Amino acid sequence: MSWLRSATLFRKIFLGFLLAIAVASVLHVAVTGLIVRLGLLDLSLEAKLRKELNREAPSLVALYEEKGADALKDELGRLREERRLLFVILDDRGAPLSGMVPSRGERMMPDVRRHHGLSGPPRTSWMKDLPAATEPVVSPGGATYVVTLFALPGALPPEDGFYLSLVLYFAVLMAVGGAVSYFLARHICYPVEALSRASLALASGDLSVRAEREGPFGDDEIGQLARNFDSMADHVERNITGQSRLLGDISHELRSPLTRLNLSLELLRNRLPDDLDGLMNRIERESERMNHMIGDLLGLAREESRFGGERRESVSLRDLLASVAKDGRFEALASGKDVVSEDVPDVAVSVDREAMESALENIVRNGVRYTAPGTVVELRAEYVPEEELPLAIIVEDRGPGVAEENLEAIFRPFFREGEARDRDSGGVGLGLAIARRAVERHGGIVEAANRDGGGLSVRIRLPLGFG
Repeated sequence: MSWLRSATLFRKIFLGFLLAIAVASVLHVAVTGLIVRLGLLDLSLEAKLRKELNREAPSLVALYEEKGADALKDELGRLREERRLLFVILDDRGAPLSGMVPSRGERMMPDVRRHHGLSGPPRTSWMKDLPAATEPVVSPGGATYVVTLFALPGALPPEDGFYLSLVLYFAVLMAVGGAVSYFLARHICYPVEALSRASLALASGDLSVRAEREGPFGDDEIGQLARNFDSMADHVERNITGQSRLLGDISHELRSPLTRLNLSLELLRNRLPDDLDGLMNRIERESERMNHMIGDLLGLAREESRFGGERRESVSLRDLLASVAKDGRFEALASGKDVVSEDVPDVAVSVDREAMESALENIVRNGVRYTAPGTVVELRAEYVPEEELPLAIIVEDRGPGVAEENLEAIFRPFFREGEARDRDSGGVGLGLAIARRAVERHGGIVEAANRDGGGLSVRIRLPLGFG
């Protein structure tokens, strides 16, 4: 079968369907020949009469030899009256048995040669248009008779197996054709399914997946596609891994000169005149801003390096949100704001706790940054079993909100909206991007919408049930 694996997909499909047609044709001929041999497809009245004759004649001649001409006469009369079938039985001399001569006062002249030649007895004028069938019959006693069956007007057609033969033919054709088609489709679709599984795994974050590990591939177009997919996966893995490593290395290396810069500023502050305090404060703010940016970059790099690998554990959803709210409240109270966690069921969920805490902290910190003084950032959870992603965690603030066209863009790295949420906020546009990475790694989605009355609502939806 190596030649089949190396054949092109076109050749496989062509040869497969050609084989299916050939098998169906052979079966068609074989089944049709069998049906014809059994007489199931001969629909002529003569064939039906011959079948009826072969069924009734042996019992009639046996009745004659066993009980005599009178019993045969009675039976022939019954068949004529009930079924409109007229039997004429001649012995080997051409004489009719039991005196049953089918004429109206006319005598049938026997012709033994014609009888043994299966041409039947001569017909009178009233019988010449009747359909008939003639067959020789050997009785149990060894005598040979010539039996002719006439179908009188109104005769009931004998039963036949025509419809049964159609059902049998259709069933055999469908069974064999279905089996051939199944194995053909399976042979073609199996590598496609393997490639589909590999692409789905790659889309889900498993950068190590390769199509050729999922199933055998030949040298056809699908095999070439699998190898192209693996080359693409290698390239993507190297790029993402290299970018994450580069981002982490740069962020880490920036920390050292920044720390030395902050230390130098503190030493320099005591030696400069007071009129330069404003400038020193400005340098400290920018330094602190760079420090936050480096921290976010490290967080983003950490999420990228986790991509495709999870460390899930069962945690209490209420405890998880309470811990995030506690940390957020610590930062919020300094600016006259607050963070509360409410309406959270006490249930267990399976998550990567560190990653999910980081995601929620970034979203809560974003809400604290923009919510109005004296307001509260709300953190709660909902569970809707009918939804595809039944678990929802909602973070809502009372800030200025986001322009409708930017509700999706705020989750992109380094995206920062206009003046209202930009210059004085201290953000660099990485917190929500980090949160999205963590949520998507759990198979969920994160969405944003503006609240009625002002503010932003961020909803995390996860495919997690209650445990």
